[in-house]
Amino acid sequence: MKRWILGTAALAALLWIISIPQETLINLNFFGIRRQVMGLTGFITYVMMAWTMVLALRLPVVERLVGGLDRVYLLHKWTAISATVLALTHWAMGQIPKWLVQAGLLVKPEKPAYVVTHIAPANWTHFAESAGEWAFYLALALIMIALLRKIPYHWFRRSHKLIAACFLALTFHSIILVPADMWLTPAGLLGILVVATGSVAALLSLFNLIGRQRKYRGTVKRIERMPCNLMRVHCVLDGKGMPYQPGQFAFVRFRGTKDAHPFSISAYGENANETVFCIKALGDDTENLLRHLHEGSPIEIEGAYGHFDFSPAQNIKEEIWVAGGIGVTPFLARLEYLAQHKEKQITPIRFYYCSQQNNPLLIRITELCAKAGVTLHIFDETKDGSLTLEKILGNAPPPVQLWFCGPSSLGNLLQQAWRAMRLPKQHFHREYFQMR
Repeated sequence: MKRWILGTAALAALLWIISIPQETLINLNFFGIRRQVMGLTGFITYVMMAWTMVLALRLPVVERLVGGLDRVYLLHKWTAISATVLALTHWAMGQIPKWLVQAGLLVKPEKPAYVVTHIAPANWTHFAESAGEWAFYLALALIMIALLRKIPYHWFRRSHKLIAACFLALTFHSIILVPADMWLTPAGLLGILVVATGSVAALLSLFNLIGRQRKYRGTVKRIERMPCNLMRVHCVLDGKGMPYQPGQFAFVRFRGTKDAHPFSISAYGENANETVFCIKALGDDTENLLRHLHEGSPIEIEGAYGHFDFSPAQNIKEEIWVAGGIGVTPFLARLEYLAQHKEKQITPIRFYYCSQQNNPLLIRITELCAKAGVTLHIFDETKDGSLTLEKILGNAPPPVQLWFCGPSSLGNLLQQAWRAMRLPKQHFHREYFQMR
């Protein structure tokens, strides 16, 4: 994630700096430096926000570039946070000196010899400043809503769309306030591209057009309700169905749910018209589903997404799978695939599933592992203690390839240990599966 964020910021900063008119850098005082810092932070903020808007489009080309939609959303989150920090700096550089002048702690200088001109009439600048300031306040509140997990998911989803409107207001702010002589510079050309792509992305979001080409309708064919607040939902899709690979997920909207939710596809079949989702009640919407969903209910599915695809690595002795809780669902789909196509898996697989013995999915997992030739380890934390990378590698020493899906706390521990052992970064695969 860091390389994308730092790379974007560095490119925007470089182009802005080389585009600054030389005459504005002569005899710089505090207010002159402040003006340059405001321009620089404002430009980087806008570029970062536009990148955030594009990431929200769920474009296949961006998903391939970043390495899966789960990573796209993680990057989307951190570009938004980075843009917020930069926007706070931009806002502070604009407001704090004004407050110091009003308090008599700073003396407002005379107007510089170099006069900044804009592409719009002078009376528009005050309106653009106000629009940008209020859009910033609203965006800040919306980003806080997105980061606070205690706020219900459907509140987050619906309020989050307003960020697109904030971006369009900030676009107006930027176009009006960027000096006219900057538009034909390298920074200006990047700005034109960013304005166009970011605005299109914002409009697609506002009019609910994201993912429209990848949506499928169907019905619930069968429901298996199980203990521990679990159910397996078998769906039949209209038309040619949704092509997918084991390990992928889709956004699913059932009748009665407030918003579409991401669920891993937990089964594999040759027929693209049929798919299965394993759902655990973890919130208001999923608890309501568990109680009220019935056979014949209409559904809308958008997908398939994700690059948790079990692609083999070179020169690996063994493949390690680690799952916890409902994170087992992509492995279920892969197990069904291997049970049908055992010849496709050349490297031995060792599967660690962190679960208590009363888990209703264990019978199915055990059967599939036997059919697929996968060595299964049921790891019950209450009896076996915490699962560590040392315990895993004690049974399967490197070189190995590890695939993880489950609680973020366990994933973080395994990933940190992997890095500490200086094992190849490209051999550790993780499904983040966090949409906020």
